Amino acid sequence: MYLVPPFIFLILLYEVETAFRNYGDRYILTILTLCPICAKEIIHAAWCQECANTYFKKNFINWTSGNQRIDEIIKDAQINSKIPEDFIEWIPYEQFENIEKVCHGGFGTIYSGYWTQGPLNMISNEFKRTGETHVALKSGISSEHLEE
Repeated sequence: MYLVPPFIFLILLYEVETAFRNYGDRYILTILTLCPICAKEIIHAAWCQECANTYFKKNFINWTSGNQRIDEIIKDAQINSKIPEDFIEWIPYEQFENIEKVCHGGFGTIYSGYWTQGPLNMISNEFKRTGETHVALKSGISSEHLEE
């Protein structure tokens, strides 16, 4: 059996910033992960909500869907995203390539293509695009209920 000297264990606890949290009648040891950029607690290893908010707010002026209501929905989703899969963004049509029709149905047409820039991720303490990504695109039949 290998025993860790108490002082090493204490140093490890200090460096990792542990916290006990009460869950009913049980106590669970959780390890807090800190953002390498802003040093605030994060709940997802590759996503800091605080830094994401700063990034998104700085970039609000760099895009528009052309519809104020859609822009507000996208901005709200970005500001409230807690994990990378939570946010949405406006992607200009010019960023898609090799678009091919897959099928057509009663509610629109489905296409397959490639998003040249790819999704946004936090990589090496920076927000970066992952590069070309295969995507499905859908065009709707009508936009008459878009404002509702």
